[in-house]
Parts: sequence; structure tokens; C-alpha cells
Amino acid sequence: MQAAGNLHALKPDTFVAQRRTIVRGWAQLFKVIDDSYDPTYDPNDPNVRPHWHLPDPQDIPDPNARAAAAAAIAANKQKIARATHYLDVQNVDLLAQSSMKAQLNQFRKVEPDGTDADFTMLDGILQQAGLSSVRRTKINRMFYARPGG
Repeated sequence: MQAAGNLHALKPDTFVAQRRTIVRGWAQLFKVIDDSYDPTYDPNDPNVRPHWHLPDPQDIPDPNARAAAAAAIAANKQKIARATHYLDVQNVDLLAQSSMKAQLNQFRKVEPDGTDADFTMLDGILQQAGLSSVRRTKINRMFYARPGG
């Protein structure tokens, strides 16, 4: 891993090994991110969206309506927690994707002549990490992309 400090000192054989190590690390991170998403949560479902303006139960004189408002507020707190969790995971996901893309672009810029593209092995690393085909397709696009693309 000594060559990682000086990307221009990489040789084709060490470059490929270094890139595989980096992709393996990213794959592990993306697996954790993917596992952090709630598969039952659909942010496009209007029934799971929180409400931002609910009445204060103390302002409702009718005891039945007050109880219903209190229950609605409790349910809404759960909706807020789920939405917040989804947005937090999504933000980490987007940051990780852009960081990986930047790192792969940097690697491409210093790729020594004669370096094997290694696409099959890189996708194998993603499969081994247990990433979904959707995630693998996104990452594979990064493998094939050119810097700045």
C-alpha cells in the first residue's frame, strides 16, 4: 500500500492491486449503506410523508378529538423519524457515490500505460460484497466512465 501515497509511482501490476483494494473498500461501504435503507419505506408514498402542521391537542376541547389528535401526533413522530432516517442514509449514499467517482477519476488520470481495465474482476468484487444489480450497474458506469464524465 506504500504506492498509494504517490499515485504517479504506481506500476501496472501494483495499480491494478491498489484499485481492487479501493473498490473492495467502497463495496463494503455501499453494502452497509444499502442495508441501512428501510426496504418498506417509499419516500414517494404520500401515506408515509409526515405532516408539518398538526393541531396542539391541548387546544381541542372535545376529549375524543383531543385523543385522536394526540394519536396522530405520535404517529407523525414515527413518520418524521423514518423520513429523517431515509434522508440521512440517502445523503451518505450520495456523498459516497460522488467520492468514489472522484477517486476513480483520479486513478484514471495516473493509470500507467499497459494497465488492464479489469472490469470483470472489479464487478466480481461488487458481487462478492453482496451488492444488488442496481447498485452494481451504477458503480460499473463509474468504471467505464472517463474522467470528468
